[in-house]
Amino acid sequence: MQGISAGGEWGSAVSFLGEYAKPNRRAFIVSFSQVGSAAGLLLGSLTGLLISSIVSAEALNDWAWRPAFLLGILIAAFGLYVRRNVEETPVFQETKDSKHQKEQPLVNVFKEHKMRMLTVFLLISGALVTYWLILSFMPTYISSFLKLPLSSGFSLTAITLIVYMIALPIAGLLADIFGRKPIMLIGSGGIVVFSYPLFNILANTTSYASMATVVSLLAFIFALFQGPNTVAMSELFPANVRVSGFSVPYQLASAVFAGTAMMAATWLIDKTGNVMMVPIYMCATMMITLLTTIFLFKETKNVSYDK
Repeated sequence: MQGISAGGEWGSAVSFLGEYAKPNRRAFIVSFSQVGSAAGLLLGSLTGLLISSIVSAEALNDWAWRPAFLLGILIAAFGLYVRRNVEETPVFQETKDSKHQKEQPLVNVFKEHKMRMLTVFLLISGALVTYWLILSFMPTYISSFLKLPLSSGFSLTAITLIVYMIALPIAGLLADIFGRKPIMLIGSGGIVVFSYPLFNILANTTSYASMATVVSLLAFIFALFQGPNTVAMSELFPANVRVSGFSVPYQLASAVFAGTAMMAATWLIDKTGNVMMVPIYMCATMMITLLTTIFLFKETKNVSYDK
């Protein structure tokens, strides 16, 4: 159900921001879609930290997790308000008025842009695994496998998300200056190279300061990829099929990689007894993203976003 919701909103939100942004600041503006997503996770982590600090573990497992989920209903009212009060972008309206809008964008995007959709699917595959393992799985990893208090896991996740939210617009600015591809290569390559040694430090230290430094570095490196990647994927498609072209492969990858990331990590640790399977799995999937960035992705910095 969450995937259906995200699938209907994510591509539209990215396109909306991109179509309103100035061409030389598009990556910077669109990066705030990721900031918003991270802000939701941050609110979730702070809620988890609060609940785990005031109730026992037994109460948390029994009933106390439910109020946190009920808070999510509030987004429905906000979403309804936005849908009723925000006008379409000038780019969309111009496409509609000029009769270039596709009557069946989903059918057309599969006919005309299959390779671009495949590029999006592969680009986001490793990024989704990394996203969920670094930014959401961390409390479970720290409490269940590193045997530290659950509150430590939530607080470290909060630090990770704050660093990530700050780094995303910086990465967007860099992508507007130097291009999407160079910054994406630094970010995806950085995860492949540094995630294992950083997780090794995390698994072998009892210093909270060291752990906070490690998760902050992971968040910053990953943000270098995510900052430009979101706008780059949307720039692969013309305006008349952009939302469908971007959303469909993104949500398919979400189902395959994001939806299974934490389950796969838990299963790998259980079967091997090795807590380092998390960065190994992360590196393996991020290698797909890195190779796609090198060989399939073509620089999109200067493409027109209104055609």
